Amino acid sequence: MINSIEISLRSFEYSLLKNATLQIKTICSKEYSILQVSLPIKQKRFTVLRSPHIDKKSREQFEIKYHKAILNLTLSKANNQRKVVFFNDLTISSNEAQRLNESNIEFLIENLKRVKFTGVQVKIRVKYSSFLERSFLN
Repeated sequence: MINSIEISLRSFEYSLLKNATLQIKTICSKEYSILQVSLPIKQKRFTVLRSPHIDKKSREQFEIKYHKAILNLTLSKANNQRKVVFFNDLTISSNEAQRLNESNIEFLIENLKRVKFTGVQVKIRVKYSSFLERSFLN
């Protein structure tokens, strides 16, 4: 059973990262509750010698800044209740409801793949628990 989806975003510019998070929030806002975590900026500095043979004192310094954010998506309770009301007439087993939920998540991931986030690196992790984990915990 899928517990949550974690989307991590990384970019060199904050404005591109902000636009990408807004796009993802508009795609997922109907079905999922979203928790956004902004991570601190990471800076990498490089020092390069201008002329390697003579003047060791003449150096150039460069800096790269990485802006990061993590979005945690969990299926909202209101959406679960809507599905129960919708399927009241039908008798659906828990396995079938889980399959419907997983197909919904697959559809979401396919939509996220089609959206082009220019200048933003996107990683999607799906966190799930299996029936084996539940039996070992008890």
